[in-house]
Amino acid sequence: MKEELKEKDIIYLYITGETSPKGTWENMISDIHGEHEAFRHILNNASGSIREKIDDLFSNTLTSEQRAELATLIYYPKEKLSVYKSEITDIEEWYRLTLIRLLAICRHISSKYTRSKVRKTLPKHYAYIIEELMFCTQLLRQDKPMFSYSRFVTR
Repeated sequence: MKEELKEKDIIYLYITGETSPKGTWENMISDIHGEHEAFRHILNNASGSIREKIDDLFSNTLTSEQRAELATLIYYPKEKLSVYKSEITDIEEWYRLTLIRLLAICRHISSKYTRSKVRKTLPKHYAYIIEELMFCTQLLRQDKPMFSYSRFVTR
């Protein structure tokens, strides 16, 4: 297919199966007109559903600005982490709170699926620890944290 389309002026290529919601796709990208960053943002924010989940969970506990910052961290993790590392004075506490919030979002989003299905979507290298953190109810207790920040290791 790549060779067949090589000479054509193609901006987007939508490959789908019979059950894929083409109408939804067309609705979401109809206003992009070749703007790469706008398209990337729609993909990163899952067409607004991530922000919706954050608002569902945290509208009573976080300010609008805090919810927006959490959403942006999810949309652009590498970019935002580098900014936060230089701006935040108590990075250990920020990591702890952010991890608890991210896990709450993961639990909320994955609640309609079986644990087995969720496990299959996790990165293999981190699946066990992510699953343990997601389903560990002791994490929610604020009086006695179950973990502390020592260092995040990235590959």
